[in-house]
Amino acid sequence: MGPIQLSKSKLSTEEFLVLALKICDNIRIIHQLGIIHKDINPTNIILDKKKNKIQIIDFGIATELMIENLSVIEGTLSYLSPEQTGRTNRSIDNRTDLYSLGITFYKMITGSLPFQTNDAIEMVYCHIAKTPKPPHKMNKLIPLPISEIIMKLISKMPEDRYQSINGLEEDLKECLARYKNHSLGNDFVIGLKDVSSEFRISQELYGREKEITLLMNSFDRINQGSIEVMLVSGYSGIGKSALIGEIQNPISKMNGYFITGKFDQLQRNIPYFSVIQAFQCLVRQILSESQERISLWKEKLLSSIGHNGQVLIQVIPEIELIVGEQSPVPVLLAAESMNRFKIVFQNFIRVFASKDHPLVIFLDDLQWADLPTLKLIEAFLTDMKMNYFYLIGAYRDSEINETHPLHILLKELKEAKVRVEQIYLEELKGENVNHLIADTLKMKPEKTKILAELCIAKTKGNPFYLKEFLRSLHQEKMINFNFKSGSWEWDLNSIKNADTTENVVDFITKKIMKLSLQAQDILKYASCIGNQFSLKTLAVINGKTSVDTSLELWEVLQEGFILPIENTYRLAGHWNDVNTTYKFLHDRIQQAAYSLIEEKNRQSIHYKIGRLMLKNVPNRELEEKIFDIVYQLNQGKDCITDKNEIAELINLNIKAGKKAKTSAAFLPAYNHFMFAISLLKEDRWNNHYDICLDLYNHASETAYLSDDFETMKILSDINLQEMENELCVYGDTIAKLNQGTHLFASIIVRQAVLNLYTRVICHGN
Repeated sequence: MGPIQLSKSKLSTEEFLVLALKICDNIRIIHQLGIIHKDINPTNIILDKKKNKIQIIDFGIATELMIENLSVIEGTLSYLSPEQTGRTNRSIDNRTDLYSLGITFYKMITGSLPFQTNDAIEMVYCHIAKTPKPPHKMNKLIPLPISEIIMKLISKMPEDRYQSINGLEEDLKECLARYKNHSLGNDFVIGLKDVSSEFRISQELYGREKEITLLMNSFDRINQGSIEVMLVSGYSGIGKSALIGEIQNPISKMNGYFITGKFDQLQRNIPYFSVIQAFQCLVRQILSESQERISLWKEKLLSSIGHNGQVLIQVIPEIELIVGEQSPVPVLLAAESMNRFKIVFQNFIRVFASKDHPLVIFLDDLQWADLPTLKLIEAFLTDMKMNYFYLIGAYRDSEINETHPLHILLKELKEAKVRVEQIYLEELKGENVNHLIADTLKMKPEKTKILAELCIAKTKGNPFYLKEFLRSLHQEKMINFNFKSGSWEWDLNSIKNADTTENVVDFITKKIMKLSLQAQDILKYASCIGNQFSLKTLAVINGKTSVDTSLELWEVLQEGFILPIENTYRLAGHWNDVNTTYKFLHDRIQQAAYSLIEEKNRQSIHYKIGRLMLKNVPNRELEEKIFDIVYQLNQGKDCITDKNEIAELINLNIKAGKKAKTSAAFLPAYNHFMFAISLLKEDRWNNHYDICLDLYNHASETAYLSDDFETMKILSDINLQEMENELCVYGDTIAKLNQGTHLFASIIVRQAVLNLYTRVICHGN
C-alpha cells in the first residue's frame, strides 16, 4: 500500500475514469459525514493495489462546519481553491474539495499541474485569476467531455463548479460507459444531473452591477497614482460589506493590497481600533510572502520610519515580526508626540501604497467611528506625498447626524480637495430576489417567482433578512429537497403563515431562543465582549475550561451565528492550551444576543467579565488588555461597592488614559481620566492629593488637546485652587513657626513648599 505516483506517468483515459470514480466514492462518504477535507491532492490519496481500493488520508485541516471563513491560508498551495486564499468574497464549503479534486484530476490525466510556479504569491494569483490550458489541448487523445468536466471543477467561482459530488459521479459514470462503447463524443453535455440536496444560499451578488463598476472605476484612478475615498451607505443588512468584499478579488488580481478593519460598538474607547485591525491584516499578508520579500519589506520600513519603529509597535505589535525589536523612543510633550505619531504612520503607509501595490483599506461601520481615528484617517488622506491610496468606508446613514465626527471629516476633506465619492444602497428589487432564490434552489426564475414575491413581502428585500428567512424556512422544513424528483419543493401556504417580525433583530432573537439554554448563555457572554472575541476570554467568563467552552460553542457555530477566524478552532475542543478567535456573522446577531440580556442584569455581567479578565490576565499582558478590562469594569461600575475595588478601577482608568495619551489618542485618554475623576469622593484632595494633582493635570491637558476648552478651564481652575489651598496651609504654618522658636521646623516646611512647586511643574510637563 502506498501513495499513487501520479507524477511519474500519465493515466490512460479508462484508467483515469475508473480511478476518478473510486476517489469520488471516498469524497462522497466524507461529505455525507458532514466533513470538508480541504486538502485533496495526490499525496493524500492512497491506493491499495491488492484490494483495488482507494483511501483518502490526512484530515489535519478538515472541518465539520458547512461554511467556514478563515483569515489564514491553509492547504497544499498547488491544489488550493480560490476561496481558500482569502482573496475572494466567498466562504469555504464542500465545493472547495471539488476544486482541489479538479486540480488532482488535471495532474492525473495530463501528467502536469495546471499552474507551475514555485513562488507562493504567484501561485495564489494563478488560482484566483488565471485560466489553465484545457486538458484536451494538452493532449489530443483526452476526450473533450473529460476535459470539460475537469475545467468545470476548477472554475474560479464555486457557483460555476459541480455543486455536489453526486453530479460529478453521474457524469464520470456516463463517460466511462460511453468510452467503453466507443461513443464518448463531443455531443455529451455535462452537468445535467448536477443538483445538490444541500441547502446552500447563493453567494453571488445580485443587482449591484452599477455599484461594482463605480468602485472599480475609482480603483482604476488609484492605479494611476491618485488618492480617493468611496463611502457606501445604507440600512443595516443591505449588503454594504458584501458589495465591497466583491472587489477584493479583482483588486488582488491587479497586485493591490486589500485590507479591512471594523469599528465596534463596544470598543469605541480603544484608540484606532479599526485601523489597527486593518494593518494587522496587512502584516499577516506580508508574513505569508517569501522570506526574501519579507526582508525587502523590512528594509523599506526601517528606511521609512527610521528610529521611530517603537511608535508603531506600541499600537500594532505585529509589526515587530517584520522589523524586529526596536529601541525605545524619546518621551515628548503631548502635541509633539501627536505630530510624531501622525508622521510615522504616514511614512509607514507610503511604504505599502505604491505603484507596484496600490493600497485599499476598507473600514466598516463608520457610524461607530471615534474622532481620534477619523483624525488619523484625515492625516493619511491629506498627506501631499501620499499616492495609490484608496479608502472605502461603509456606514448606516440612519445612524449619522450633522454633529457626527464623520460629517466633520467629510467637510474637512472637501476643503482639502480630496476626492470623495458616495454610493447609497437600496433594498433588492423583485427580479434580484427571484434570481437569488432561483440560483439557491437550482431552478429557472419563472418557477420561483411566486416564492420570491412571498419572501419580498416578508423581508422587504433586505439581503441579510432575506437569507436568514430562507435558512429559517429550510430549518422549519417549509423548503425541502425531494430525492425522488431530484429537485427542491416548498409549501406556499406554510410560508405565507410563517412567523416574521418588523425588523431583523427581533427575527434573529427568536432564532437564538431556539438554541439550548447553554448555547444562549454563551452567545450572550460573547455579545458583551465585542464583535470579535477569543476563546480564552470567553472561557474565563463562562467559568469553564477552554475545551468545555469550545464544545458548548459548537452549537452556535453550526447554526452560523458566529464564525472562526483562525484554524486553531479545530484543536480547541481537545487541548486547553489552544486559544482561537471568533467573530459574529453580523452586527445584528450580536445585537440580538445582547438584547436577550435583561437590562437590569447587563451591568452585573459586564462587572463579572471585567473582574474575571483582571484576575486571569498575567501582569505582563495587563497593558495590552487594559482597554478591554477597563471597558467592562466601567460598564459595571454601579456594582462596585468595595473601596479597594473603586481605588483599583481609578488606577486602571488612569493607566488606560496614559496609554491612550502616549498613542496621541487624546479623546479616549480624556474619557478615561474623566471617568476616574467621577469615581473619586468629595474629600478626594484631602486624602489623595498626589493622585488628584496628577489626574486633573492629565485630564485638563487632554481636554485641551481634544478641543474641549471649557472643561480644560474648569479642571485647571480646580487644580490651581487646590494648589493655592495647600500653599495657604503651608504659609500659615511657616508664619506660626517663625513666631516661636521652631526655626528648624520652619525650614522643613519651606522645603515642603519647594517640593510642591516641583511636583506641579513636573505634572504640568
